[in-house]
Amino acid sequence: MKLFRFDQSVGRSIDKFGSKNLVITPILRILERHIDVVQISSMNMNPGGLIGGHEAHGPQLFIVVAGEGFITGRENLRIPIQSGQMAFWETGEWHEVMTIKGMSAIVIESDQLSPEELLLEEIIE
Repeated sequence: MKLFRFDQSVGRSIDKFGSKNLVITPILRILERHIDVVQISSMNMNPGGLIGGHEAHGPQLFIVVAGEGFITGRENLRIPIQSGQMAFWETGEWHEVMTIKGMSAIVIESDQLSPEELLLEEIIE
């Protein structure tokens, strides 16, 4: 057995798109012909954290494992999200993530993502 860390102490700070209080730690990357097929990362957002608004460069699943915050997507609505919930953004979809108290998430990026096949979709009205 091997034991690895993916907490903030082994990650790198991100400030792209105006992001703040954000640390990302790559977990897994699968390449095919030098192109990302799957990329999995841990994102730790300290209090007041922000993943600045930008377009998703590919399908992206944001799985909250601790804490709470807000997500914004194509409709530009600020929607609460917490541990046990996830958001899915499609290629080119504008999105932003913020937290007041802090939040940790696992992010999976891949053209092969189709979470609606296995998960119950939460409808927000």
